[in-house]
Amino acid sequence: MSLARRYAAAPARCRRGSGRWGGAAFYNVYGCADGGHVVLCGREPKFVEALLTALGRPDLVEAACGEAGPGQDVVKAFLAETFAAQPRAFWEGWFAGRDVAFAPVRSLGEGLTHAGLIVADADGAHHIRPAISFAGEDWVPAPAPPLAGC
Repeated sequence: MSLARRYAAAPARCRRGSGRWGGAAFYNVYGCADGGHVVLCGREPKFVEALLTALGRPDLVEAACGEAGPGQDVVKAFLAETFAAQPRAFWEGWFAGRDVAFAPVRSLGEGLTHAGLIVADADGAHHIRPAISFAGEDWVPAPAPPLAGC
């Protein structure tokens, strides 16, 4: 049996409802009023406290910082109801400047254009720039190397 088949046949290492399978309120995707989505992606206490306090529910901080699973259902329900009340664009603006691990969920096209990852070179050809860059470095598209044997 190939390694890929053995891996595919192995039991899941994560159980549904655990932190990585939707059990943690602050590692979850939430729907918005316009059909868009937002994601919370950090359950460190400072992020939890910042968001729940700003939303007027500091009483939920202890549950949100607890173990992933059913104990966080009340927090997930509150966040789901809250995010569903406004469109994704509202939440993007609302989160600006807040110390919370948050991101809008974008389509591939939105992600490429929003992050400035599509760049035109001097000849007008479009390139996808690297998603990671270092401070003080600017990426410039280079001509493609010649193909061997052509």
